[in-house]
Formats: sequence, structure tokens, C-alpha cells
Amino acid sequence: MEYNTKRPKLRINDYGRNVYKMIEFAKTIPDRKLRTRAAEAIVKVMGMVNPHAKEGEDYHRRLWDHLMIMSDWQLDVDCPYNLTRSESVQFSPRRIAYKNSRDLHFPHYGRCLEDMVNAVADMPDSEDKELLNVLLTAQVKKSYLSYNLDVNNQVLDNQMMRISKGRLGASKVDIPYHLTPNIVSESTSGRKKKKKKKKNNNPML
Repeated sequence: MEYNTKRPKLRINDYGRNVYKMIEFAKTIPDRKLRTRAAEAIVKVMGMVNPHAKEGEDYHRRLWDHLMIMSDWQLDVDCPYNLTRSESVQFSPRRIAYKNSRDLHFPHYGRCLEDMVNAVADMPDSEDKELLNVLLTAQVKKSYLSYNLDVNNQVLDNQMMRISKGRLGASKVDIPYHLTPNIVSESTSGRKKKKKKKKNNNPML
């Protein structure tokens, strides 16, 4: 059995290996006119196999360009466009610089929550900052309760101070309990919501 790892590497993966096989077969056709007709048929197949290639302007030229690139510019046909080989063409996607999870102080909180802590810490002292700190502390508390049975305000304060590098601690405001629902009790109680009885509006019954 032949595996893809033992086959030649595809220069453009979007069209699949069968299109490459058709291109290789077209190279072996001795008659130039027949070769050109085969290339035109392959371009139509490329458009069907990868419909996204038809997006944008001048997509037909782009298909022919991809055809020549996949053939390593060895397919001698009458191309409807004046294509020139460019050694600088890059088809590999640029590597995205993902942020490392090791940068997080507490991965269980997630990057967004730590970013919010730092954003609030960067704000100048104001009533808005105090209000945001109250809401942010409530969110940190809810996230903490997702992995713990109980919450310690001193622990939250220490963690927020560590995330913000000593610029912002947990709010001292007594947060109402409804802002931080007890997730554990809700998941273990097993209580079912009572179904409301439908009112019978038929006066005849």
C-alpha cells in the first residue's frame, strides 16, 4: 500500500493529488494541441475541486498560474496568458506567532481574564475603575469556583496582585452573592425545574 508520506510533496495542496496525476499525464502527451486541450480540461477540474479559487478578479488566470506552478513549469502548452516563472512565489502560509500558555500566571483563568485584570490596572484611579474592579473580582471569583468548592478572598487578592504585578488587588466591596452563583451546588443538587402547567383557555371544558 502506498502512503502519502512516500509520495512526492504537493506544491499546492488545495487541488489534491489526483489533479497532480492528471498534470503528470498531460506532460506525456506528445501532440501539443492535445496537450493544450488536456490542460484546459484540467483547469476546469481545478475550478470545480477548489471553488474558492474562483473568488476574486481574474481567477481564470490564477488557475492557469497554479497549473504551471504545480507542473514545475514543465507543461509545454499554449497558455492563454503570458505567465512568467517567479522564484519568489511563496505558497506556504505564514507561521502564526501563538502566545505560549506558559506566559499565564494562572492558566485556569485564561488569557482574556488576565488581560482584563491588566487593562483595569492600567486605568487611572476613578469611580469607573472601582466599579470595573468590583465586576472583575466577581468574574475572577466565578472562575475560581469552577475548579474549587469554596473561595478565599485573600487568595483572590493575592492572585490578582500577582497577575497585575502589584497594581490591582481584589475589590474590598462586599459582592452580592447573586453575582457569584454557587456553581458546585447547582451541579450537585439535581433539582429539576418545575414545569409550568399550561392554562386551559377553553371555556367549554
